[in-house]
Amino acid sequence: MIRCLRSDVKKKCIALRYTLTCHGFQIIHRFHPNIISLICGKQEVLLNHNIQSPEVTSKTAPTKEINETVKTLSAKLSEALENIREKEDLVKQHAKVAEEAVSGWEKAEAEVLIQKRLVETANQKNSILEEHISHLDGALKECLRQLRQSREEQEQNVQVTVAKTSSKWEFRKSELENKLVQLQAELQNSKAKDSNVKDLQCKLEYVEKQNSILKIELVSISEELKLMTSERNLSTHAAETASKQQLESIKKVANLEAECRMLKAFVQKKSAVNHHKSSASSSAYVEPSTHSLSNTGEQLSIVENDSGNTCGLEPNNNYQNSSGFLSSALVSELSQYNHGKPHKRDLISSSLQINLMDDFLEMEKLAARPDIVYERSNGRGAHISETILRTELGAAISQAAEVEKLAKMEVEKLKLEMELTQCQGELKISKEQLEETMDNLIEVRTQLSMENDARRKLEAEFKATITKLKDLTEHSQQMVAEIAELEAKFSMANEAKKKTEAEVESANTMLKNLVERLEEAQIDVVELQAQLITANKAKRAAEAEVEAINVKLKKLEFCLEETEVKCLGIQTQLEMVEGMKSGVEAELEAINAKKYVSESQLKATESELQTLLSEVDFLQEELSEERDLHQKTAAKLHKLEIDNSVIKSASQLQKGTIIGEFTINKDSDKISGGILV
Repeated sequence: MIRCLRSDVKKKCIALRYTLTCHGFQIIHRFHPNIISLICGKQEVLLNHNIQSPEVTSKTAPTKEINETVKTLSAKLSEALENIREKEDLVKQHAKVAEEAVSGWEKAEAEVLIQKRLVETANQKNSILEEHISHLDGALKECLRQLRQSREEQEQNVQVTVAKTSSKWEFRKSELENKLVQLQAELQNSKAKDSNVKDLQCKLEYVEKQNSILKIELVSISEELKLMTSERNLSTHAAETASKQQLESIKKVANLEAECRMLKAFVQKKSAVNHHKSSASSSAYVEPSTHSLSNTGEQLSIVENDSGNTCGLEPNNNYQNSSGFLSSALVSELSQYNHGKPHKRDLISSSLQINLMDDFLEMEKLAARPDIVYERSNGRGAHISETILRTELGAAISQAAEVEKLAKMEVEKLKLEMELTQCQGELKISKEQLEETMDNLIEVRTQLSMENDARRKLEAEFKATITKLKDLTEHSQQMVAEIAELEAKFSMANEAKKKTEAEVESANTMLKNLVERLEEAQIDVVELQAQLITANKAKRAAEAEVEAINVKLKKLEFCLEETEVKCLGIQTQLEMVEGMKSGVEAELEAINAKKYVSESQLKATESELQTLLSEVDFLQEELSEERDLHQKTAAKLHKLEIDNSVIKSASQLQKGTIIGEFTINKDSDKISGGILV
């Protein structure tokens, strides 16, 4: 339509130009038809001035008047040409204004199309929002249904759990009452046993005192036994050393006996006289003399004298004879001494034998030097033998004293051993008594500990049962309170959901109203398009419609503000609902696992609500853009009004010029008529 209008305007402008140009020539032709003829006539007159006759010149008008008229006509022509030029400029300006108006109309049409598209997009978005709202309504209904089902299931579960817990608590109460009765009976029995325990404690104290006394006695006896054992160890050590010496002496005696036998055999072969003397001396020497040890010295002196008498006859065999005689005499004496001693003095005989064997060995060592013995046998033999015998006698006497001391020590040792055996028997008896008393003490203590443990256990069980009863009562009270709180929370949640449903319905109604208003705006836009086809009427109608649109836009802005406020209220309410939902969901999670499904659905609804809110924000932005566009269109309409006013003024000027032209034409016609006349 706008294109058609534009083409019509262009055609009109071209026609105006053509008409104006043609109109200028027509004006010249109409108002001054005689000018051309006059100009042509003048030229002809000027050409034929010299050719015509004086009669023709007399017939023509005076030249002065003609020149004046020509001047006036030329001035009028110049004025007419100037007017034509001015009119052409005005026509050009009008054409430009018309083109600008057409371009403004095109822009307005483009803006109207944009607004139509925006309205269409808004309608599409509204339809999408309606679909989302329908989905949300369905989701909310499903959530409410699931919440109702979950609430019913929870109530059933709570009732079942309450019944089970009540039955369990009743059973536990009965058990605890029975245990209390048993514990009271056991406490009475323990009190009866406490009297027996006191008697046993008195007995234990008496037995412990006796044990302490016996322990002190045992300590003193053990110290005495330690002393006795130390003395006994010393005596045993001395006896061991003596026995070792005895064994060594026995070995030496055996060796000496073997040597003596060899010497006897050798002496028997050499001299019969010496054998006879030796036998006589041996018979005299072999007589037992156990009363004293002086006979040994006499026998040795006799042997030395015999050896001195025989040494002169047989110097080479002197040593062998003397050694064999001494060995035989010592062996016989030792044998007699050993056979003659009683059993109590074996140690003394052994010591004497050891000393004699030592002396015999010394004699053998001296005899091993035959040259020295043979040289000194006459002078110093007697002196050496006396010194040796004296030393041997002193050693024998000292050894005898030591042997007597050892015998006394052995007697004391025997006495101590007897005392030790007696003490050991007493210790064994006391130990047995102590063991018996300790066993009795242990038994009594075990009985006491068992009774105390039983008593403590009974007391602990009694206290535990009391605490359990208290805990059970408190827990039951807490369960009842929690059930009441859950019911209150469920009621609050249902009320909040109802409120949200009502608010959603109100929002739906508001959206429907907005859609209707948008449809009305579309209808108004269509009417504006229809009115734009017409010229001035369309402009006036457009102005009126623009005013109506402004009013409607104000109403829409007010409605949008109200919707924004309501959306904010809905958002706050939704946040409250979300908080309530989160609380209800937390409680439902503790009770049932089905709430996970409801939570997922609620999350989906929340996401959809968020999308709706984002879409509402987007719509608000679009409305703000539409407001800006409306302001722009209002400004453009104002410009169009100014252009229309300019066009009106131009048209009025055109009318004035046309009227002036008509008046000029009339005047020119009159003038031409007057001229013709």
